[in-house]
Amino acid sequence: MIKLLNTAADNFVARSIRNITGFEVSHNALQINNTVWESAHDTGVKCYTLEEWLEKYGTPHSVYELRGLDESIVESRFKSIDGKKYDWSPLICYPLHINYISKDRWNCSRSIAWACRELIPHKNYHRCLPGYLRGIGHACEFTFSQG
Repeated sequence: MIKLLNTAADNFVARSIRNITGFEVSHNALQINNTVWESAHDTGVKCYTLEEWLEKYGTPHSVYELRGLDESIVESRFKSIDGKKYDWSPLICYPLHINYISKDRWNCSRSIAWACRELIPHKNYHRCLPGYLRGIGHACEFTFSQG
């Protein structure tokens, strides 16, 4: 099962993202079974166990189940960009309406939109912001059981 995990942290970067985009969430990650893939400003593209990710962010702000995707294909797409650096350019380009995309850097929502491209109708991955992704999934409850 694949789930979109959205967060709304209370730190400078998260508040800046929310202020610039106008969305209530500032970050998202992709849960595939008990692993979580994300691209974050402090780590770039990285895979965590679900438990490690929850330790870092706490309970998600909202969760959406992504249906109709092949888990192995989505995970292999993330593995192909594992270790890539974070892309800060959307924070500058979005409010200025500049159409720029980094070829070697990834932000959270762009990496998810690219990995789950079958669910993105407009195929405009570089213009995808954290709040846009909620429309590709089905709202669900977050559950976590250790061990």
